[in-house]
Amino acid sequence: MRSRTTAKDPVALRLELLTKQPREAAVVRLAAEKAGWNRPFPKGKGRARGFAFHRAQTNTRVAMVSEVTLSGPTIKVERVVAAVDCGAAVNPDVGSGGDLFPLVSKRSPEPQFTSEKERTANDHRCAHEPYR
Repeated sequence: MRSRTTAKDPVALRLELLTKQPREAAVVRLAAEKAGWNRPFPKGKGRARGFAFHRAQTNTRVAMVSEVTLSGPTIKVERVVAAVDCGAAVNPDVGSGGDLFPLVSKRSPEPQFTSEKERTANDHRCAHEPYR
């Protein structure tokens, strides 16, 4: 996995850019470690990994690693690993599903679950009211 413009590993490149920002770098390292960023995939399985990092104006830092399987025109999200440094938690009981928005697209109009039990247990997470 290489950054297209620099031919460098995306996680290594981000860490180079964050040498003077230890909290940001810690989030990147944690996401990469927990996702097994450097672990190779089996040959011929059509698997890929992607990396993203964002620092919001609210002082929240998020790093995510997504693993997908490519099969013809179909892209299946196998797993997403996220590390978050939210700074001071004002209300720790309230979370956000914003990290799942990129997974919902025209290719998949609604979340796909592996069983009826899983779907039923997660119904409350599928509906989203716009933020105001």
